[in-house]
Amino acid sequence: PLVAPYASLGHTGAASGMIELATAALITANNQVPPTRNADLAAEDCFLQTPQFLKQPHVLALSQTCEGAATAAIISQP
Repeated sequence: PLVAPYASLGHTGAASGMIELATAALITANNQVPPTRNADLAAEDCFLQTPQFLKQPHVLALSQTCEGAATAAIISQP
């Protein structure tokens, strides 16, 4: 499943990479994938409407801005 923090926060510019990393860290720490806000019209198989337990010990965080900042990281549970 996909999680889109932008749906809740809007465009965050250069901070988007850190927000994606913080979201990935919270997902692995809580072992739960949160729903994506305002994704009612999106494909149900992509974005969650309700929280789900994490099914694997890894989370991929990706972020790119129109200014050229890009982040990619894999966060794993210990």
